[in-house]
Amino acid sequence: MAKANLTFPNGTTMNIDGTPNELIQVMEKIEKKGKKKLGQKKNEGPLEKLRILIVRGFFNEKRSINDIIEKFSESGFKYRQNQLLKPLLTMTRNEELKRKKENDIYFYNK
Repeated sequence: MAKANLTFPNGTTMNIDGTPNELIQVMEKIEKKGKKKLGQKKNEGPLEKLRILIVRGFFNEKRSINDIIEKFSESGFKYRQNQLLKPLLTMTRNEELKRKKENDIYFYNK
């Protein structure tokens, strides 16, 4: 049996035992995943980005979904209304944000 000891840039170590063919297969899979930067944080989705806006005070005044889309657009993030509705509802249910309806438009604030 062949053995391989690997250490990744993030400090993760991996010990592999197997036949030479098995080691080659594992190494090929690791190389493919290496392009995805193993062990690194995933990109933040709209929920995390909304939480960042809360911390930065964006929701200190009432905001419509169009205000939120515009704010994201200024930062280079393109979201559609349907991509933000579920995260906003989640945050409302978790009491991270309040939601109020005025003239058939929902507004969100802290």
